[in-house]
Amino acid sequence: MKKVLFVMLLVACRGDTVEIPIVDFPDPPIPIPPPIIPCPPPPPPDLRTEFAISETTPAPGSIITLHATVTNEGDGPSLPTTVRFYESPDSIVNDDDSALWGIGIGRLDGGSRSKNKFNHQLTEEEATYYFGACVQARSNETNVHNNCSAAVETVVERPDSGSGSGN
Repeated sequence: MKKVLFVMLLVACRGDTVEIPIVDFPDPPIPIPPPIIPCPPPPPPDLRTEFAISETTPAPGSIITLHATVTNEGDGPSLPTTVRFYESPDSIVNDDDSALWGIGIGRLDGGSRSKNKFNHQLTEEEATYYFGACVQARSNETNVHNNCSAAVETVVERPDSGSGSGN
């Protein structure tokens, strides 16, 4: 007659219990340490940044609100990170541009998002500016090429005083 011993094993990753049959064990039984079943790594995150601005043609000296939404488009959670608001000299926003402000973001589960905003006072100078935001990349992301938003062009000029009205 064959002897069959069932070893109960708690799988730590999911909290499940698994029975593992061990056939033909010696009599008396020898203590068997529970096998270690490694947990598979969690699926990776994918952080993406979208950017919007309260006004794209403000007057000099105005306060504008910069909005950055960071979304985890991956299946796995992201580690805490930072989103930074940037002023760029061109239409390409990246972390080499001039950082205006940073906001810490906690862990983002897959499919979740973090909405962030920053009020920025413009100088009195008339000019064209480009604003955007970037989220700090995490080491296990599936795509780090979408961590910076597209730039939003902002033309700062004085309101038209109506000089052509003839008055």
